[in-house]
Amino acid sequence: MLPTPEYQLRIARRRPQGGMDVDTASFDAPTLELAIARATALTGQFLGQQPGVATLTSTVRGLIWSQRYKMPEPPRP
Repeated sequence: MLPTPEYQLRIARRRPQGGMDVDTASFDAPTLELAIARATALTGQFLGQQPGVATLTSTVRGLIWSQRYKMPEPPRP
């Protein structure tokens, strides 16, 4: 049986004075679906009303989820 993979959530947001803040949270989850649900909840709690970007990576799978939070969609080519 494989051990539960460790997930890394990275959340980036702009600072009002310029530049970016990047925060990281690590956690375990028994399934991919629960990891994504937890990442979604943590992103909302962390950013509140601020726009930002979140990515969730797994030590086993690499990048598994990303979200533009309260940001407009980029223009289509």
